[in-house]
Amino acid sequence: MAYSSRFSTWGIALVAAAFIALSQFAAPAVSADEIQEENEELPYLKDLAISQVPIVQELPPTTNTPKPSASGLAVMSAVDRSDSRYSHGDSLVLTIEVTEDAYVWVLDTGTSGKVHQIFPNRYEKDNFLRAGSPVDIPRADAEYQLLVSHPKGAELLTVIASKDGTPLTADLIDEETDAGAFLALRGSAASIAKDLSISLKEQESDWVTNHQVVHIE
Repeated sequence: MAYSSRFSTWGIALVAAAFIALSQFAAPAVSADEIQEENEELPYLKDLAISQVPIVQELPPTTNTPKPSASGLAVMSAVDRSDSRYSHGDSLVLTIEVTEDAYVWVLDTGTSGKVHQIFPNRYEKDNFLRAGSPVDIPRADAEYQLLVSHPKGAELLTVIASKDGTPLTADLIDEETDAGAFLALRGSAASIAKDLSISLKEQESDWVTNHQVVHIE
């Protein structure tokens, strides 16, 4: 997926990914057979590259009728096409709603395993959402767009909602990679998922996640 500003246009090139060698604290490597076994519970896993799966494993997904946390917090998300299928150059809008007031982050994981934080971003810095008030990303008056770009395949959008507003990715930002209005994160999908999972578990407040798979044709 590419991201464009109305004042400047730029893209993020995705490259083919190799299998990830995980540390002893990371999620174990996942084989194609293991993905197939999990398909009954999480059917969209079949659409993801091996390198994307650790994000799903470390941050257990909910559905769009999610089981809320102990406090009642749940997060729902949807893209603006019912079949989640987009062509090169199409714009995409992600709608998010929380059941309790919460802070929200959105991560985009490409087929290479590279991860970018697309919300909050340079143009929309306030990531506090009110309960029961759906928010579009980008908003209708936003100064940027989310544009779909090749290569073909599936991308994973991960939505994280937390009662704690402490920035999740502050220690993961890749300062050497120009991601324009967005944040490129340092490391593989597996290592980022591990670090995020640890950060969330250290929070005293509740948190939940939601995943959307976007098909690029």
